[in-house]
Amino acid sequence: MGSLSWGQNPRLDHPEIDAQHNRIIEILDALRAAALSGTGSVGARLLDELVDTAEANFRAEEKLIREQASRPQDFDLHLEAHQRLLRELVMLRDGLARRRLRVSPEIVSRLSASFYDHLIHADRELAALTAPS
Repeated sequence: MGSLSWGQNPRLDHPEIDAQHNRIIEILDALRAAALSGTGSVGARLLDELVDTAEANFRAEEKLIREQASRPQDFDLHLEAHQRLLRELVMLRDGLARRRLRVSPEIVSRLSASFYDHLIHADRELAALTAPS
């Protein structure tokens, strides 16, 4: 999978969340470049930043859903998606650190696919759920 682009990412018209989505895409692009160049220390730092940014983004989205979504099941489904994605990301980061492995292009492709799926599908649904009536 190639790079994500901001144009593929649905805007929620929520400046904090939109900025976080943009930063996630930038981090994934930087991770791809680090993986291709073999700069492991940069990759480890970027994975840490990706975890931190994803956690902040998920908290902001969950707050938005609690405040604006009309059905409780909407929150539950989105929360489950966040938990799955964050668990995958943390396990990957921690596993690479324990084994002292570098981030590979294949790993970045997997992460990009997971975030792409979330940004394009789950967050598009979030935008619909929180849009003004």
